[in-house]
Amino acid sequence: MSTAEKSLEDIRKEKEQQVESGVKTVYVSSMGFLTSTAKTVFWTTLYFALGAIVLYCSKIGKANILPEENTCIPKIPGNEINVFIEGGNSQKFKFNNSPANTKNFFLDMFRNYSNKKKGKSQFPLYGIALFESLILKNNMILNTVFTFFNDKFSESVIILIGPILLGIIVSFLGIIDCFYFLYIWFTSLSIFFKKEDPVSGDMISLDSNDKTSSYFWALCKAVIVLCFTTIALGLAPGIVSIVLLSCLIGMIGYQGKLRTKVGFDKELSVGSFIIETFKFFKVGIMIILSIIVTINAFTNLGALAGIFAIVVILLIKFDIISIGLFKPIVPDFISKRTDDCDPNVAGQKGVTPACDNLTGNACSGQSGGGKKRKVTQGYLEQFLDDVTGKTHKDLMRQINSLKRLS
Repeated sequence: MSTAEKSLEDIRKEKEQQVESGVKTVYVSSMGFLTSTAKTVFWTTLYFALGAIVLYCSKIGKANILPEENTCIPKIPGNEINVFIEGGNSQKFKFNNSPANTKNFFLDMFRNYSNKKKGKSQFPLYGIALFESLILKNNMILNTVFTFFNDKFSESVIILIGPILLGIIVSFLGIIDCFYFLYIWFTSLSIFFKKEDPVSGDMISLDSNDKTSSYFWALCKAVIVLCFTTIALGLAPGIVSIVLLSCLIGMIGYQGKLRTKVGFDKELSVGSFIIETFKFFKVGIMIILSIIVTINAFTNLGALAGIFAIVVILLIKFDIISIGLFKPIVPDFISKRTDDCDPNVAGQKGVTPACDNLTGNACSGQSGGGKKRKVTQGYLEQFLDDVTGKTHKDLMRQINSLKRLS
């Protein structure tokens, strides 16, 4: 082969390599664009879905239907709650009186055992006291937090920063729960100083008619529990995490009905609420996704592709390319915004006795139905009373009687 032929062959191979390199570069850039866009769109969509869940929980908090006492449940409010607010108008929905809203698996199970007429054991009652106290305390705090979200932030702000704020709050709440768990670990020891009333089945405090052995065995049970305090402290973070997670998951199980032109006939669960949220904020979401696509085009495909993406988006925006991405979805029904807190609306009663002081409006605070103890003792006496179920004087009398017998 002559020198000229070799030179031509080298040039041909070099051009082929350049073409192959260019094709490979285009392929890598295109795959990078598609991959990064898909990932960003996925995580953005997921974040908006989480924001919609936080917004849904904010409406639950405003409705004040999370149980804070296990002796009664809040009445389901009959008033209309504003959602998807735009200017002076909003859509409306109500929480219905379905089992999803009036039943709670753990609290109902605890209540059924505690209300048994016979056969209650003190160790299960002690465990119930721990978990039930944590659940109800978390419900009270979550009610307050989500009501604050609903009252102080707009719906768009809740969606944008709600998941972040909730993550921070839940982290602090977990720490508080660990300390509270330790507190109720000691104060719930009063259960071992009680006995079952043979007539009513209620747990009543030991009295002077009980034998000394009753106090002895009660003290033994309390000591056994105290010996496991170190283990309990080690398990506290795991237990607290499970309880807190169950409270949050339990909130998204509530259901309602969205108002249409016919009436409140459109079922609304957390899943359908997420869809309705995406519909209402469709234009804003499309703008954010368009910005993401444009940035990825500039980053992965170059300036020409980025400019092309901007042109296409503008053509869609001004309806020259008519695919409706930036057209808002008209809701089924909107009306003038009303007051979420209507004191004239009666609540819907549930299967479990409703709290007497909660009439059903979204502004009422819950205090259960139990009697509040008057704070007349000192702090130490109150603590001892919590631990033993007795006043300080009664406790000292029992200790002195044990000393005389020994």
